[in-house]
Formats: sequence, C-alpha cells, structure tokens
Amino acid sequence: MGGAKRAARRASASAEVTPRPLRLAAIVLGALALVLVGLSVPIGIAARQPFDGLVLAGVLAAALGWLIIRRQPGNRIGLLLVGFGALLVF
Repeated sequence: MGGAKRAARRASASAEVTPRPLRLAAIVLGALALVLVGLSVPIGIAARQPFDGLVLAGVLAAALGWLIIRRQPGNRIGLLLVGFGALLVF
C-alpha cells in the first residue's frame, strides 16, 4: 500500500516538471508576437497601410494559444498556436 502512494507521488511530481519549458517557450513567443505587433503599427503608418488583417489573425492565434497553455500546461497545441501567431505577425 505504501509503495503505491510513493509511486503516485513520483508520477505526479514528474508530471509537474514537464510543462515548465512549454510555459517558458509560450511566454517568449508571446512576447515576440507583442513586440512584432508594436513594431508593425509605426511601420504600417509610415508605409500608409495602417493595419493588416493578418496581424489581427496572428494576435488572436497567439492569444488563444497562450490561453490554452495557461489552462492546460502540458498541451503542445497551445505552443503551436502561439508560434503560428508570432509567425503570422512577422
């Protein structure tokens, strides 16, 4: 009986360690997307193309991915969405 409890504690401890790099990657990619959006506004104004729908789609994809990673830390789909959103903004 005690062995089963120890195994359950080890399994839960190893499950908690895995999502950390995903969260860090999502934070980095989300910050990159925000910086790119911030840079696209003055560049768009200078080019007389104030706003592009692709930028909006990228921001929405990144926000959705970030929300998924916040709610389900082990879900890699959220990381893909954040990366795809940053790519669309770029």
